[in-house]
Amino acid sequence: MYLAALELERQTGELNRLSGLATEFLWLSLEAARTTSTPLVTTGINMLTGQDHWRSITAARMSAGLGTIVIPAFKPGDYAPVAQAPTPLEAVHAQAQSLAWEDSVFQVPASVAFRTKLHAAKWSVLDGVGALLLSYRPTNACGCVVFCGGSIASRRAGADPADQARLLQTLLSLAAPVRPEKNEVPNAVPAAAGAPAKMNAAEFLAAFPDFGPQVLLLRLAGWDPRRPEHLSQLCHSLLGCEPDDRFQSASCLQADQAQIESALRQAGWATFVRKVHERLSESTEEAHA
Repeated sequence: MYLAALELERQTGELNRLSGLATEFLWLSLEAARTTSTPLVTTGINMLTGQDHWRSITAARMSAGLGTIVIPAFKPGDYAPVAQAPTPLEAVHAQAQSLAWEDSVFQVPASVAFRTKLHAAKWSVLDGVGALLLSYRPTNACGCVVFCGGSIASRRAGADPADQARLLQTLLSLAAPVRPEKNEVPNAVPAAAGAPAKMNAAEFLAAFPDFGPQVLLLRLAGWDPRRPEHLSQLCHSLLGCEPDDRFQSASCLQADQAQIESALRQAGWATFVRKVHERLSESTEEAHA
């Protein structure tokens, strides 16, 4: 379970408590936050008080098909400008002891709901008040901003820690990167989409913000795109996920290990780079045992 937040929000109590639920938690610069494929999380208060930079972050992430999660605490007010919404999206006072999403019910209290006339996905709607969980994206091709009114990162009375963790996993699913339809994805080299035949590591990250970091991490760990039979095992052991067909885009990457590592660190992936080195070191020790 991977999450990211702004370095300048590191002192936020809710984010620090949330970091305890994540497998890896990245603290990123403003620039890195715009392009990281890791779901980005903040609080409502941080988003409103820092809307000068949050407006550009959400705009960039939506354009790139990347998701952002907003959790309590919230200030009452209109979040439409920072969520790139054309009509008001208000956070209002609410009282609920649980939150529902599709067939699941989470014992997670909520004290804020979201009221809007936007065409947005809404769950756990309180009549006359608003939705406790809302996801808005301008178009199907854009990333979304997920607003959650449930106290996911607090020790509030009535909150079930297991349900808080399950709700967080649901938020991550809702904020997952948007993927193009299968018939829109080139089979291998992305040159058909207008990308150059060969790219350095930084260009690769910029061209493929939703899966580029994973590809670079795999290459850093020693994956050779010419040997696809090793990809599945490496994906599971290093990233904890299934391989993506688009990983074959790595064939257009032209960079050595040092360049790959430098690009990843500059993009805010230093924690994952360290994990790769630890894994390689363990493998070397096992080979010599």
